[in-house]
Amino acid sequence: MATEPSKLPRWATNPTTPPPSQAIVEPGESKKDQGWIAEMPTFGHTNWLFNLIYQWLEYLKLIGAPIGTVMFYHKDFPNTPALSDNWAELNGQTISDSESPYDGQTLPDINGEGRFLRAGSTSGTTQANQNKQHTHVQDSHNHTQDSHNHIQDAHTHIQNSHTHTQDSHSHTASTIFTGSTNIAYQSNPSSIVPVGATGTGGALRNDAAYDGESLVIINSCSLGTTVNGTTATNQSATATNQNATATNQTATATNQSTVATNQNEGGTEARPDCITLVAIMRIK
Repeated sequence: MATEPSKLPRWATNPTTPPPSQAIVEPGESKKDQGWIAEMPTFGHTNWLFNLIYQWLEYLKLIGAPIGTVMFYHKDFPNTPALSDNWAELNGQTISDSESPYDGQTLPDINGEGRFLRAGSTSGTTQANQNKQHTHVQDSHNHTQDSHNHIQDAHTHIQNSHTHTQDSHSHTASTIFTGSTNIAYQSNPSSIVPVGATGTGGALRNDAAYDGESLVIINSCSLGTTVNGTTATNQSATATNQNATATNQTATATNQSTVATNQNEGGTEARPDCITLVAIMRIK
């Protein structure tokens, strides 16, 4: 594989003896048409040809990639040839090459700092990373749920036979009338009333309501004891739930317009998918 020569074929760029008018002589048009034919070329014609070739090569080299051009170089790709000494990696090193206009100058460390390149009206200005404040807008939209059913199959709830038992217990009341306080009642009484007479049954009361009626007089009244003892039995029972269908109607939920704002410095850097290449600069 051909490699780029490190030097141009410079020729007759500064003739002194003889003077340039004699050292570099352009041949006539007929000679240019015919070229040399079985003759020894003159030195003036030879110098003119070689010097013209050199000037064109120098011009083409400049317009192809001027000195100071920065490019990217896939250095570690298999079979990539080494750079010629016309180029240097931008690793922050100082140039030591008398043929380079950058001799003694320090190149920027684009590779070490991992910088992106950006066009500008001037070159060499560095910028720190940042994220510009921006917004993400979500327009109002709908989420729709179509009508659908929830179905419950028929099933049963079973309660087995069981008992509720209340243990035997008593309610007791003591004597409520004693001493000389007597109460009288009719033989078919509608009420019990106290009277002032003493004695036992058959006493008459001088009262218009009871005049002439036979009353029973008692000196005291006692209530006995009532004994409660009860068992309540619940029978077996089955409750059956029938088939049922619950229908949800069509519904639409609307999300309102929303704006989410990302603040400056939202991350350490913002970048797309990328690949690393080695930045190089033409130094001569």
